[in-house]
Amino acid sequence: MLSKLFLVVLKPILPYLIGIVILFAVFTYGSWTGAAKRDQYYTLLMEVERERIAEINIRTREAARIREMVLETQLEQLENQIARITNEATQDPNASRPAFGTDSLRRLDQLR
Repeated sequence: MLSKLFLVVLKPILPYLIGIVILFAVFTYGSWTGAAKRDQYYTLLMEVERERIAEINIRTREAARIREMVLETQLEQLENQIARITNEATQDPNASRPAFGTDSLRRLDQLR
């Protein structure tokens, strides 16, 4: 009885069911292999990006270190200049006068 029901009801739609099952199997297999390929591609892409960022960080740290050395040298030069000018100002015989003398103006111009 069940076999007659199967033949009557399912026989007309059996090719469609088989086609749907085959399509489902093909798409499922394709998405599994595609996902693996995508994972591999993006893993490689992330590794390349990490290496690029690491190289940029190294170059940036080196540039910052060089810039820091330049700024320290400039700061040392300015501190030496200020100390020299301050020393000259304390030794200026006209420092107690109410107006600026030529030596005082020269020292002020050096601070620019």
